[in-house]
Amino acid sequence: MHELAITEQIVRMADEKAREAGAAAVTRIRLVCGGRSGYVCESIRLYFGMMAEGTLCEGAELEFEQTQDNEFYLDNIEVMGE
Repeated sequence: MHELAITEQIVRMADEKAREAGAAAVTRIRLVCGGRSGYVCESIRLYFGMMAEGTLCEGAELEFEQTQDNEFYLDNIEVMGE
């Protein structure tokens, strides 16, 4: 269930950075998700759709690079200008 909290943070950070940049929308978020990180990518994807509603992240593509390590981080945020 910790995927819910991390997804909320991902949406918050991406939305905040997009607003700071004056973007109209977030189009893609790329995450690196290690197999030993404890996070389940499909759960994050499921929560992301719900958490992104009403934010600049709504409709954004969520992309995962899966590794065998214990790492987990937000690698890239793509935005569309106003």
